[in-house]
Amino acid sequence: MDTQSTSVRLLHHVLTLDTEPLTYQTIRLDTRSQSVLRFRQLAPKINTPTLPDTHLRHYYQQLMLARLRHQRGFDALQVACYQRGGTIVQLPTWTMPTVPQLPLLSVPYLVWHAHVFFALRQQSGRLTGPQLEALIWAKLRPLLARRACLQARGTLIQQLITTMITMLSEQQVINWQKTEWHVNSGQLRWRKH
Repeated sequence: MDTQSTSVRLLHHVLTLDTEPLTYQTIRLDTRSQSVLRFRQLAPKINTPTLPDTHLRHYYQQLMLARLRHQRGFDALQVACYQRGGTIVQLPTWTMPTVPQLPLLSVPYLVWHAHVFFALRQQSGRLTGPQLEALIWAKLRPLLARRACLQARGTLIQQLITTMITMLSEQQVINWQKTEWHVNSGQLRWRKH
């Protein structure tokens, strides 16, 4: 709040991309000419971040892995990978986050994606919609930040689950066939290093 001009600087669409600083957009609001009700109805539009091209994505993934070594959860994730026959570097590319997300997890998003990868490798090949959502929620729940400043936390959690299912489908990790999801074991292999 700027007391000289009686305006408020609103930070909105706060996003995180593993190992990168938080990004956000701002709006300056004049508190003299707008009511509290108007402020509450404010719905700023997000300027969608652009995706890097393939070369920059590869560079970013290498940089992210180097930075992750200094973050909470790296050692535990590396051990989890070793126990399953691989390393963090060998995780499939679809597990590497490339789109900024809301800062809702207590660990990098890569940790959640890796745990979903591990869980899908244990599946028999077919999952109903509710089974897939339950699997994703089981891997998400222990990683959520304890105190996220969010009004509609349940809605955002459902959005995270839906976003994960969409990403898995787009990356052909799962494919919808008639009444259930089929797990594509070809997308659940460790990368050659």
